[in-house]
Amino acid sequence: NINFPKNTNILDVGCRAGAHTVREFINLGYINSYGVDIGKQAESHWANYSCKSHLVCKDIHEGSPFDLKWGFITISHTLEHCYNPKKVLEILHNSSNSECIIHGIIPIEESVEHFQRHAPHMIMFESHDEHIRFYEKNGFKVIGDTLNKNNSILFAKKWKKRVTI
Repeated sequence: NINFPKNTNILDVGCRAGAHTVREFINLGYINSYGVDIGKQAESHWANYSCKSHLVCKDIHEGSPFDLKWGFITISHTLEHCYNPKKVLEILHNSSNSECIIHGIIPIEESVEHFQRHAPHMIMFESHDEHIRFYEKNGFKVIGDTLNKNNSILFAKKWKKRVTI
């Protein structure tokens, strides 16, 4: 369980049409919660949301969607769809503050064969350790993981005590 000050800038990369994470954070009092998604169909869903000004349709490869330094970023089942995941991690690294924690989920092993058939352009990791090394090679330190339960990983810009989530 991680607690952030209520004024923390939070970004959900790949927030999708429902923008559920952004809406939930705002409902919990984190008013500086924002979302970005490349899908144009998401915009029509956002039209009736009170938080629509916190959502933007943009390719994350073009840079951070808001002129803010992020303290917490979620990127769940999104990075594997990016044509240049290293660039996306670089953008997240450069647009986050020194205390930023990122929660990332990428599918591994059991779904590799399925994705190779149906989405051969997607990045995929053959193991949990390979997934962790990917983040570490790109400027982040893994500070917690679910020990292969759902390939959920917490990583940060600077070393913090490792936790199990």
